[in-house]
Amino acid sequence: MNYPCEIIKDLMPMYIDDLCSEQSKAAVSQHIENCDDCRQYYNSMKAEGNYTVTNCENNEAFAQSLKKVKKQIRAKHIFGIVATATILLTFAVLSAVAAIGLQHIEYPILYENNITIDTRIPDGWEEWIADGNKYYVHCKGRRIEGVLCKEIKMENGEKYLFFQLTTNKWYDLITGKNHTSHQPFTNIEYYDRVYYYPGYIMADLAAIADGEMEHIYNVSTLIADNTGKEK
Repeated sequence: MNYPCEIIKDLMPMYIDDLCSEQSKAAVSQHIENCDDCRQYYNSMKAEGNYTVTNCENNEAFAQSLKKVKKQIRAKHIFGIVATATILLTFAVLSAVAAIGLQHIEYPILYENNITIDTRIPDGWEEWIADGNKYYVHCKGRRIEGVLCKEIKMENGEKYLFFQLTTNKWYDLITGKNHTSHQPFTNIEYYDRVYYYPGYIMADLAAIADGEMEHIYNVSTLIADNTGKEK
């Protein structure tokens, strides 16, 4: 424990005459080893012999003062520990709140030649076979939050499937470019064409007038064509 120089200097007469307690001796010895000013003061006092040992009454007063200093130093240490713990706890809580908030900011994943559908079973996903999931959608560089699908029956009797993958801000922060996420997908052979749609009106696709479907096709990507025509 580091005591103020004034206290150490007050202790030096008793320290030189070997009249102070072992604890006081240790405090003075440790202090003068690390304090050039007090070490010079000690050497000068010891060489000249010009000092006066305080009386018992002063010794008692000094002892009380020393205890007070100890309490003050201990209180500062405790305050520092509590303050640090409070800051760390506050940071942890704010980080958790931010992470939860970012998970609720959901939006569509753009198609960048990173989305495929096939019968390849991801490692560890064998259990999904029992549920009849023959196809899986794979997305590289993004983590899938959800899969939205919308079936549209055309006037010529063909059935088109539009689907969309969503993610959130939190997943964007923690997902690496080489990561590939997977989700079970519907059997695409039931549909004549399968499109990936990255827009924001997924739930209203079926209600769009025929004249507005051209816009949907323009922003969508043909993933599978089961009509015998090339994609």
